[in-house]
Amino acid sequence: MKGRGICPDVFVYSSLMHYLCSMDEREDKGKLATAWDLFYRMPNKGLKPAVVTYAIMIHGLCTEGQKERSKDLLVELEDKSCTPNVKLKPGHAQLAFLLYTTNF
Repeated sequence: MKGRGICPDVFVYSSLMHYLCSMDEREDKGKLATAWDLFYRMPNKGLKPAVVTYAIMIHGLCTEGQKERSKDLLVELEDKSCTPNVKLKPGHAQLAFLLYTTNF
């Protein structure tokens, strides 16, 4: 993309992370690690993750059973003064369950 003068933006990064985080469990489990790497590289590229970007990563972590890590990411989201304002899709039920069942 960069070779053609196109710089990926938050939408492109978020879309790629969504794809990686929604891979079927029978597929490569290393996809979440790749999404995580992209997420943390965004600020180095001058990009600020959007609320939906956080929601995508939280969903991916919950899907993999990484509840503590997803909770940490939610705290990070709130620390950056971003109010989680994304409506939960059916695929985000794990996040709703996590928030509902913990004393968060």
